[in-house]
Amino acid sequence: MQLGLKNDEVRLESYTPEWKDEFIKVKKELMEYTKLEDYRIEHIGSTAITGMSAKPLIDIVVGVDDLQEVDKPLLKSFSKAGFLRLRVERPGEIVLA
Repeated sequence: MQLGLKNDEVRLESYTPEWKDEFIKVKKELMEYTKLEDYRIEHIGSTAITGMSAKPLIDIVVGVDDLQEVDKPLLKSFSKAGFLRLRVERPGEIVLA
């Protein structure tokens, strides 16, 4: 399974259960590094929908009680898990890749 897209690439792939498997793997890693509870980390987007063709990107949302309380240690934990904060300005969101 190859995840990701090159710059300026648009590609859809047929659904594969490997997307769910990859999400579960990443979720476990995030829980280990961040100490966040299981229910706070969810698989979203088209790869989360069984049977749907999708871009080969696993979208994950992480819920927190107060976005203003997200601190440097939590962001550092995401970094240790391989996620870096992007300089994207979206109200009510912190974007990591």
